[in-house]
Amino acid sequence: MFDINHFLACHKALLIAPAGYGKTHFIADTIKHCNGKILILTHTHAGVASLRQKLNKAQVPTDQYNLETISSFAQKYVHSYIKPDQIPALEEQNVYFKFIVQHAVHIFEKPIIQDMITRTYSGVFVDEYQDCTKSQHAMILSITRNITLRVLGDPLQGIFDFNQKEDPLVDFDEDLNGFEKFYLTTPWRWCETNPLLGNDLKYIRDCLETNATIDWSRISTINVTIANPGNLQQERSKYIYRVLNKVKEENLLIISEHSSARGVRLALVKQMGGLFQLVEAIDGKEFYSNAKILDSLNRGNFYSVFRDLCIDLFTKTAVNNWLGENRIKNKRNEVDKKKLLPLVTIFETADDHNLYLKMHDAIDLFRNFPQIRVIQHEQLYNLMSALQLASNDKVLPSQAMIQLRNFYRSKGRNIPHRAIGTTLLTKGLEFDNVIVLNPEAMDEKHFYVAITRACKRLFIYQEEN
Repeated sequence: MFDINHFLACHKALLIAPAGYGKTHFIADTIKHCNGKILILTHTHAGVASLRQKLNKAQVPTDQYNLETISSFAQKYVHSYIKPDQIPALEEQNVYFKFIVQHAVHIFEKPIIQDMITRTYSGVFVDEYQDCTKSQHAMILSITRNITLRVLGDPLQGIFDFNQKEDPLVDFDEDLNGFEKFYLTTPWRWCETNPLLGNDLKYIRDCLETNATIDWSRISTINVTIANPGNLQQERSKYIYRVLNKVKEENLLIISEHSSARGVRLALVKQMGGLFQLVEAIDGKEFYSNAKILDSLNRGNFYSVFRDLCIDLFTKTAVNNWLGENRIKNKRNEVDKKKLLPLVTIFETADDHNLYLKMHDAIDLFRNFPQIRVIQHEQLYNLMSALQLASNDKVLPSQAMIQLRNFYRSKGRNIPHRAIGTTLLTKGLEFDNVIVLNPEAMDEKHFYVAITRACKRLFIYQEEN
């Protein structure tokens, strides 16, 4: 039985929390039992939003805690104590954040800052500790020199290892060997939806942790399918349609094995005719490249920019049915002619004073044309929002896009009902149904994150023998 008082009595404690075992709920419930104000740190603004939601649901008084990202907490101190001209530009993200962490360590060690922290907080909780780098770990230790530290995480979910050579992720055995260890042991995520799936996932986790071979014959809840030889792309589509028929209207996530190859996932979206939406990276370069093209919008290139964007955002065949390379296609059918008239009017009335608004209206009108299917939903909605914001605030679309992406970074975003993503983009999310494509191409950490996104049904589609 978990002894919460023992956990809180430790000066330094580590809680190992597998995926779906109620870590976020645990944090919210535990804060209620703490004396004094608690500093809660995590890595992302989406993580902050999730924790805040759970804290509010648990009715934890807001004056009992301060919830921030690790980076934003450090930035406040560095920007207060280091001259602005000595701090790298935020646009140089790798250099900037390295500078922040390195200097924060020294600032937090100053007696005056230690005194300030001790007077303000009685302890610190840090979530998702498997994503902390060694330098961030050093910074957190400097913050908590005189107050308690409780860290929560799961080594098997440490997949954000982009900069391993320069600044590797924290090693739970090596770096946290002085921490008292605690464990969450109940797979709450599956208790009501599919307890047997929770048990099978627990068995798989045990195998991954001990490097044991998974005996798939003892697993009853996971549908494992080996691809038929031949046209893999065609077989993959057929398989996904079969799963769709099985799950009906429930939500469904497809996790691709290609973590960095956005083009592979986009090809699958197109292959499925827009039935699924692409889960985009918050800072995906495509948001900014399309917006940058619109910065140079003028009457002379209005049509060509419009057509190029439509080719990018919608089903290409349907776009080509309406738009020629240099002008709108002539239509003999009277219904089609009537459909095109409002679009023609937009082109004719576009001038230097309303280009952004007219482009917004043209895209908004065209997306509802017959046979037009949206392929890149998030790109479309962000682009339209950026055009509207640029028109209202008299800024460039690229500047408006930066504002929008910053908003989503801090507030989070809605994930589509049917989605195609990667482990990196969907970690922390839950779906009723999940298809994991070609798991043999994943390491054990990515595989574990992928399979634990499913609440009701898990489908594994293997293409490589």
